[in-house]
Amino acid sequence: MSLPSAPFRLPQFLPYAALLVTAIGCASSSKSDVDVEQTAALVARAVGPELKATDSVRVDVYLDATVSMSGFTVDGTSNYSKFLNDLESSLSNGWKRVDVHYWKFGGTAREIARPEFLQARTPTFYSERGFNEVTSIDQAVGCQRGPRMGVVITDLFQQAGDVNAIVARIKAKCLAENVAVGILAVKSQFDGRVFDARVPPFAYRAVGPDTAAYRAFYALVFGQPNQFDALVQAMERLPFVSARNFALVSPYVVRHYDVVMSKGRDAKDVNLNKAAGPYAFNFAVRKGGTGGTLIADVTLTPNASSPPATLARAELMAFRRATGRQAAGDGPPSRDLELKQLTAQGNKAHLEIALDITDPPGRYEYIVELRAASVNGFGVPAFVHALSSEDPTPTRDPNKTLNLESFIMNLRQAATSQHQPVLASWLISVNKH
Repeated sequence: MSLPSAPFRLPQFLPYAALLVTAIGCASSSKSDVDVEQTAALVARAVGPELKATDSVRVDVYLDATVSMSGFTVDGTSNYSKFLNDLESSLSNGWKRVDVHYWKFGGTAREIARPEFLQARTPTFYSERGFNEVTSIDQAVGCQRGPRMGVVITDLFQQAGDVNAIVARIKAKCLAENVAVGILAVKSQFDGRVFDARVPPFAYRAVGPDTAAYRAFYALVFGQPNQFDALVQAMERLPFVSARNFALVSPYVVRHYDVVMSKGRDAKDVNLNKAAGPYAFNFAVRKGGTGGTLIADVTLTPNASSPPATLARAELMAFRRATGRQAAGDGPPSRDLELKQLTAQGNKAHLEIALDITDPPGRYEYIVELRAASVNGFGVPAFVHALSSEDPTPTRDPNKTLNLESFIMNLRQAATSQHQPVLASWLISVNKH
């Protein structure tokens, strides 16, 4: 088995990266001596590296073949059946050349030919022994880098212990390889039995025009950052698919950011000099002083598909570097710059940063990163909260997904522990006299 990685509408920030390099290059005569390549790499820590788009891709499609999925078929007329019908054309619209491989999974997994995949619109597909009893999503997780994607189609009904096991598997096989995970929810007609809830299996039927009563199935997508855009845009052409119901768990959660710096009123020993570029700021400390309060106002343009970052809980890291030589973040954390206070409103953060250099006079440069909180750094996407239930029963939340919110948030926390997302990063140069 092979699946493979993350941001939605990624190409929008790529032209800005070129603009950034131009802007810094024009300021090369500044005393800051900013290295263009290092600064561009610094910005990429927040928005992600520029990746070359591919014309061809291999896609492994895994279909959950447990009996509970048969309720989505509804005589081949449901949104689920239409989604399967249009999946191939959606993939073809995303790339010039697509090599699609189909898999069937439950308690085990095996590759299937296209004619058997076409049978997934009928209940008989979900009656094979060894597949229809247990949903083991970990059978469909085995990410690889390169021009490959994985699409796992399932109802995501998992007990709490199963959620932990799946998240651990995805973390080890995918997140550790910088492979990102997308979760697309699609509401569909349903006429069957709901299994794996905390109560005995129960019948549920929603086949009429009341879409609020429909049940959701999910496409878990594993792939490289520059692949999600093409796939989601292609799928969104279907009338029952919306990008608002797509969550992306990626190392990169912002599309663009702005930073403006000044000095605090108490910083009598600090002068703000001319900036060397949009993300390079110069300060001077008077003779005999050690620093004072610096002000940073940060405005984020988040990736709309990412779970919302809890900006008020963001953390600040600073790394001292050897001027013009050391790569961003290579040095150990420095205590010369420490966060005193952070206030947030919407996507804007106001930071008060204490500068205190006790070392001898000289020139000092720092990489400063505003990071998502290492614990509970993200909120819950609205669609996830609306579709999730901790205890669906025939009389309460019968069409909601067991532990969906727990799965998404545990997955986001696992990704953060693997790679703490950078919300903004910039350079601070200080001449201490």
